[in-house]
Amino acid sequence: MMKYKILLCAFVISLFMSYTAFGQILPYNDAMKIIVSNIQSKTTGNDIVAIVNFKTTTSQFSNRVINDLTNELIAEKVRIIDRENLDKIHAEQQYQLSGYVDDKYAVSIGHELGATAIILGNGENMADYYRLNFRMLSVETIEILVQISINVKYDSTMRRLLNDNTYNSSGIGTTHFMIGTRLGAGFEINTADEDMVGTGYSPKEKSNIAFNAALIGAFRFNDMWSIQPEINFMVNNGMEISGHGYTVKIDYTTIDIPLLLRWNFIQSPIVAGIIVGPYISIPLGKLNLSIDDRGSALDTSGHTFGITGGFVIGVKAGPGHFVFDMRYLNDFKSLYVYEDFGEGLQEANICIRRSVNVTIGYELSL
Repeated sequence: MMKYKILLCAFVISLFMSYTAFGQILPYNDAMKIIVSNIQSKTTGNDIVAIVNFKTTTSQFSNRVINDLTNELIAEKVRIIDRENLDKIHAEQQYQLSGYVDDKYAVSIGHELGATAIILGNGENMADYYRLNFRMLSVETIEILVQISINVKYDSTMRRLLNDNTYNSSGIGTTHFMIGTRLGAGFEINTADEDMVGTGYSPKEKSNIAFNAALIGAFRFNDMWSIQPEINFMVNNGMEISGHGYTVKIDYTTIDIPLLLRWNFIQSPIVAGIIVGPYISIPLGKLNLSIDDRGSALDTSGHTFGITGGFVIGVKAGPGHFVFDMRYLNDFKSLYVYEDFGEGLQEANICIRRSVNVTIGYELSL
C-alpha cells in the first residue's frame, strides 16, 4: 500500500510540475531546472541519455541550451553521452544539429551511441515569451517518457542569447512594440476661471464626468522601461456653476496627446507599472455654454499643456494584457473661448481642468 501511495504522489507531482511549467512564464534558469527535474525523474542509474537534437533559430542558442541541459543533468547524476561522440555521428551522416530529425532517425542515432534514451527539443518564439519544448524517448520502444513545454520570459539572459548581433537571431525576442486601446471615465475636479464667474464671490461648482477613449502605442526599451505616446479623446469636459440666481453649464471635447514614461516594476505573473509625462490638450469643435435655459455654441481657441501620472495593472491574456489604468491629469492653464461681453468679440478663459481618469482596455505586444 505504501508503494502505491508513493507512486501516486510522484505522479501528481509530475503532473503539477508540467502544468506549472506550461502555465507560467519563468526565467531561463528556473525553466532549465524544471526541465532537468522532469527528465531526471524518469531515469535510473542504468540509463544512458543522448541529447540528439534541439532545433531553434540559431545554432548558438541550440548549443547553449544543450550545454546547460547536459551540465544540469550531470549534476543530477544522470549519465550523458559525450557531445564529441554525438558530433562525430552528425559529421559522418552530414547531419546538422539545428535541422529537423524524425523520431525513428533520432532513435537510430541513440542505438549507435549505445544510449537507452534520447532527448529531442525545439524552441518557439511566442512574441511575449519563448517556449522550450522537450521530449525524452526510449530507444528500445520509442515510447515518450517525458514531454514538457515551458514558457521562458524575455529577461536579460534571454535577450542576450537571442538578440546579440553575434547570434544573428533575425529579431527573435524583439517584442519592442505595443499597441492598445482603453475606455473609461474622467472624474473631473475643475476650477472656474474668473472670466467665467467674475470676482468677489464663490459660486457653487460641480464638475462634469467625462468620457475617455484612448489609443496607445509604446516602444519598450526592455522589460521594465518603455516610452508610451497616446491619443486620448475626452468628451464632456467642463462644469456647472451656480450662483447669483443663475446656473452656467459648459461642456467641450478635447484631444489630449500625452508622451509618457512607463516603469513596469512587476512583470510576472501580473504587470504593474507607474506612468508619468506631459501632454498637450487641443479643443475639438465648439464649446457648449448655457445660462439657465439659454444656450449657445462658442468657438474655442488655443491649446494647453499639462502633466499626468498614475499607475497601470495588467493581467496576461493571449498575446497581450487586459489593463486597468488610473491617472491624474492637470492642465497648466485654461483653454479660452470667444465671447461677446457687450464690447465686441473677446477671448475669455473658461476653467482649469483637473481630472482622475479611470480606464480599462487591452494592450497587444507586436
